[in-house]
Amino acid sequence: MESKYAWAFGCFAFMVATVILFNLNQGLDTQLASTRSELGQRNVDLQLSEQNVQRLEGELQVANINLLITREELGETKDALNLTQNELARTTATLDLTRGELEATQYELESTVQEFGQLEEEITELGASINSSIQWFKGNARMPVSMNDIYADVRSACERGGVLNLGCAIFIMEREIPFEYKDESPDRLYSLLEMERKEGGDCEDYSLLLKALINTFRETGRDIEAEAWESKPGTYVVYEEGSTIWYVAGEGKSLGNIQDFTPYVICFVTGFQGSEFQGHCVVAVGDEVGGVEGLQALEGAETFEPQTGQYLGRISENYNLCDDGDEFCGTGVGDIILLIADGDLYQFSDGEWRGYESYGKTAEELKREIREFMRE
Repeated sequence: MESKYAWAFGCFAFMVATVILFNLNQGLDTQLASTRSELGQRNVDLQLSEQNVQRLEGELQVANINLLITREELGETKDALNLTQNELARTTATLDLTRGELEATQYELESTVQEFGQLEEEITELGASINSSIQWFKGNARMPVSMNDIYADVRSACERGGVLNLGCAIFIMEREIPFEYKDESPDRLYSLLEMERKEGGDCEDYSLLLKALINTFRETGRDIEAEAWESKPGTYVVYEEGSTIWYVAGEGKSLGNIQDFTPYVICFVTGFQGSEFQGHCVVAVGDEVGGVEGLQALEGAETFEPQTGQYLGRISENYNLCDDGDEFCGTGVGDIILLIADGDLYQFSDGEWRGYESYGKTAEELKREIREFMRE
């Protein structure tokens, strides 16, 4: 019985042990499988880690290369920075120099503005002087009131049948003022009142006086023929009163109706004495010129000697009216270099005609330019 139970117990124990072993085996198998799975996963992770390491090593190599490049670039940048600092230092020095030059320029500008202000005042004074000169010529374009008696005597003695004998007019004025030729040194232009007071003058004074006489006759509005005389066979009576007769060998030369022309004083070259030119002034009658631009309207104007009334010829035939731009004109005999109109004086110099009016316009233009400069 005991052995039966013992065997049965032993059998049972074996079975239990077998079951336990089996279960243990299964547990071990499961654990082993799990371990293998973990090992497989770790192997995969390890492979990934190795790949990451390789990738990181590659990135590290790239980073090392980039670091080298960056170091080189940093060195270049440092060199460039040093260069820039040097350029900045030079620029600063240049700026300091420029600032000094700017301060000097500012000072010069202020001085220039001040000088321009003074120049504007001088130009204004010059303009006033020019206007005064223009008024002088206008004021001496006709005979002054103090010469009204002389004008009346000329009209009474020298106007016959609507003809004004210019030679006679000169004779009467020389006798009544009295007026005679006088050399002037230094030469200057006298007003009609000054001529009257000093009782004479030179050729331009005579010319100015005869121009004023003709203008005074023109202001009456009457149609009168102005008559000179020219050297020809015959007897031309200049003045006659009772048994007194003054005549010349010649005949009358009509200059036309005084209402149809304007009188001018023209001065021209007659020769040279050393380096100085000699000249003479006479009276010309022709079209109204209307300023520097219209001077060529005097081409063909007729002329007479204001001291005798003798006809002298025409401008362009006997005298040369210089053209603007002709630098050599004004040096030849007969070249007209000065012209006096009723309101201006025109002078030919350096190849150009200039008058007080044109000088006045130039002065105004200079003032305008100065003001524009000072506004900038």
